[in-house]
Amino acid sequence: MLKSKILICDDSIQYLRMLQMVLGTMTGAEVFTEREAKNIYKRLIEQEYDLLIMDPCMMNMTCEKLIAEIKKEKRLQHLSILCLSLDNNAENIANKAGADNFLSKLGDLSVLISLVNDALRNKD
Repeated sequence: MLKSKILICDDSIQYLRMLQMVLGTMTGAEVFTEREAKNIYKRLIEQEYDLLIMDPCMMNMTCEKLIAEIKKEKRLQHLSILCLSLDNNAENIANKAGADNFLSKLGDLSVLISLVNDALRNKD
């Protein structure tokens, strides 16, 4: 059975490293990271992922436009999108953009792991 693949995009290298370690260990998935929001779409087209985890309020990125592009692309329609952020407006932005789930970065880690596992189980 192929391992599930997760792409995490955040501008904090420390947060990326922490999520990569925790999610890789707790879910058994291969976890890839990206610091530049402008590279997300290209990476999703070049390699198949099962889940995208991103902060919808990263600098230099229009989350709504990116998620709309992802949802329009037939090759990416299977992709689940989970948004994580500290920004107070992020949940509204993520929901309006069409993200599948949202969680505050201050949320319980067990809830994050549960959301990730659910997304990976439902990928087919």
